Amino acid sequence: MLFAVFGDEALCHPEVPAVPPEWSDEPPESGVTVGSVTIVGSGACLLVPARRFREVDGFWEAMFLYCEDTDLCWRLRLAGLRIVVCPDARVRHDYDFSRHASKHYHLERNRLLMLAANYELSTIARLAPALIGTELALLAVAAREGWLPQKLRALSSAALSLPAVREQRRAVSLLRRIPDSGFSRLLERRLGPEFGAGVARVSAPLLEGYARLVRLA
Repeated sequence: MLFAVFGDEALCHPEVPAVPPEWSDEPPESGVTVGSVTIVGSGACLLVPARRFREVDGFWEAMFLYCEDTDLCWRLRLAGLRIVVCPDARVRHDYDFSRHASKHYHLERNRLLMLAANYELSTIARLAPALIGTELALLAVAAREGWLPQKLRALSSAALSLPAVREQRRAVSLLRRIPDSGFSRLLERRLGPEFGAGVARVSAPLLEGYARLVRLA
């Protein structure tokens, strides 16, 4: 499956919440057709026109690796562009989660930077209780799974990166064409599998209710 970026001239197709990962042999989920719009595309199989890439200032240099593709796609969406799908394309990605010993550090650090840089302040304020609760739960997960030092290091590095975040927020505000309300409705509202399948399943209706309560749905 291949992802490509288009502007307002692209045909309007139904939004799809997710697509199979690039290493999956499963066929695309029902309803995903050529030109279907997805939220983000994997950097392993993402085509971005050079002009569009430059319009949103490309990759954020504060992110060395991991989450940089999600951050780029987030800014492309905020700029009013679409990430569309070519489900017939096949891309081979040589991927092994355990290959990089510091992966949890980069994932956690860059996730926090991305949230802080791209969300409007009003959205961060409304999400604060859920974000804080998630971080506390992730500390427990990290301790259980043996990557707590990486998690603590990520929190420290994210705090030290606040000057870079402030600068990036200014850049995002200049390219923004749609508010968070036009983007947040597309996001999944559940905890990931690292919390456990049961917790992820139970969290979905609770987080959906929270999103409606703070008017993100």
